[in-house]
Amino acid sequence: MSNYLLADLLSALKNHINSDIGVSFKFPFSGFCVNVLSVLKSSGYIANYEVMDAENNKKYLVVYPLFNPRSLKNMFSAYKLISKPGVRRYINFRDLKNQVLVGRTRIFILSTSKGVLSSEEAIKMNVGGELLCVIL
Repeated sequence: MSNYLLADLLSALKNHINSDIGVSFKFPFSGFCVNVLSVLKSSGYIANYEVMDAENNKKYLVVYPLFNPRSLKNMFSAYKLISKPGVRRYINFRDLKNQVLVGRTRIFILSTSKGVLSSEEAIKMNVGGELLCVIL
């Protein structure tokens, strides 16, 4: 586990989907990860997630990825981290709108003043922010 929770979450999700381990996987709790998972759920990349309590008063997340081989476009298959702890990348509303028009098959996840949003939600709210990652 590294210091960058987003990279850990996305790589755990990708690795779990590519393997035949089970229906769900556990991940350490973080409010930021809950926000990212809610964006992935509303965009159709995961089925559900739950916040669970462990015996030692620590919380963890249980993530349920989508496993529908017929609808590959809705499954989480690849990602690219844009903003990293050493180099933060920001995008304004106009540039975001242009990027979304160019590549319609991908979704951007942004951290904005309105919270963690998908590119579609950010365009509707007319906000830009830190460009966290792209789901391909």
